[in-house]
Amino acid sequence: MTTFATLIAALHQFQLDVYCEITICASGKSADEVHMFGFGSKSAVNELDPRALDAMIRGGDAIVVDVRESSEFASGHIPGAINQPLSSFDPAALPAAPGKTVVLVCAGGKRSAMALDKCARAAAAVDTHLHGGMAAWMQANLPTQR
Repeated sequence: MTTFATLIAALHQFQLDVYCEITICASGKSADEVHMFGFGSKSAVNELDPRALDAMIRGGDAIVVDVRESSEFASGHIPGAINQPLSSFDPAALPAAPGKTVVLVCAGGKRSAMALDKCARAAAAVDTHLHGGMAAWMQANLPTQR
């Protein structure tokens, strides 16, 4: 049964990859210029790995906005992060960050990508998130705060 489930998951991923490649080719942009979080969504996005974000935080170059729900945030978050749950996310309410990069974070990367899509639709100058979310941050053994 596990093999069958793996096969189905691989087939689904293949179909998604083919759809993405067709969409990218039809858009006239290179794959590097197009990042897709949903069908038909085409927006340039910067993805940081945990070590890069940690270096930016230590250098005072980043403001972290965690888009998980309040209870998730309370269970552990990146030190200094601001909580702005996706359920009530408003790009206009993001903190002003002259000279800094606003970096969105969630549990695994999906909700922060959804928030980035909202930012793009609102023409907000936020285009960066933590690839892999808090799961990647914790796997890298970086500090959390409650």
